[in-house]
Amino acid sequence: AELNGLAPEEYLNWLDMNYSSEGIPTLDDPVCECSDCIYLVPNTIFVNYAGDAFQIGQLVVDWWLNVDYLRLIGFHVHDTASITPPIDSADHNSRLRRLSSDKKLHGLFVWGHGDRDSYHYDFHQKNPHYRYSDIRNNLSYRLGLVIINACHSDNAASRSLFSERPNGRFQGFHGVLFPTTVPFIDSLVYELYTGVSVSHYKNTWQIIVPPLQATRRHSYISNDQWYNR
Repeated sequence: AELNGLAPEEYLNWLDMNYSSEGIPTLDDPVCECSDCIYLVPNTIFVNYAGDAFQIGQLVVDWWLNVDYLRLIGFHVHDTASITPPIDSADHNSRLRRLSSDKKLHGLFVWGHGDRDSYHYDFHQKNPHYRYSDIRNNLSYRLGLVIINACHSDNAASRSLFSERPNGRFQGFHGVLFPTTVPFIDSLVYELYTGVSVSHYKNTWQIIVPPLQATRRHSYISNDQWYNR
């Protein structure tokens, strides 16, 4: 747990144990002492693009490079970004609930508009609307990697999804997020005239670097194989 960024006290909810007659290990008994057990840890990242302009927007924020990097360092990716329009909130939360209850879900990486209680697709209608409280209610445990590239996404509600472990990684934003990694003139002018702080995101390869979170290389896993480790 200390390596992968998940919370040790929640290990019964995320550690997939095929235990023998020796019984279930406890926090006081290292799992390696079980001689004929198989242990599997979550290794799937849920990704969802709810930003503007779909393919054009994805190109602007290097969406596919970021997703491919997660695959490259060893994660399986449950990708909803090819669905147009974005998946509705019920489907979104159902996928997270299934991945979490099956002990597959390690983290999430999402883009979208945002406010203090949710990230969402449409700037004005806020639809689909992915509330952080609803996401948390559908998780069986807190996650080791949480990247929410949306405005106002660093707060108590969004951080409730995160394990807060030393090897865990969280990216959220207190102010307005501009979809650039460098401060362009437009964002500087916006901050000057509105007084609202502006943030710029980091790419996934700037946030998590192997061997952090005990990732590993693996063959490409297609979307219809996401249940397989």
